Amino acid sequence: MIDLRPGGREAVVWLGPRNGERFPVHHRLDISLRKVIRKRWGLVTPWLSVLNVYNRKNVVFYEYTDYFGQPRGRRRGVSLVPILPTLGVEVSF
Repeated sequence: MIDLRPGGREAVVWLGPRNGERFPVHHRLDISLRKVIRKRWGLVTPWLSVLNVYNRKNVVFYEYTDYFGQPRGRRRGVSLVPILPTLGVEVSF
């Protein structure tokens, strides 16, 4: 990686040993409810789904910043969606 700042110097990202670090433990609970209703013309299935029920902040990837401030830079864990409820209806003829 090349430093593009004025008067910059060449910068190198130092990697640790292979498989030397791991992401934190990842755990998420998703639930879904469905109810099939039979009509004379077909089926109606309303559903409710909730992702990440207890709103855990699971790290999906790390964003690295400030490569030049410290030997390893600073990192910030980025997580996906918080609790996410969705509703829907399926209709079959």
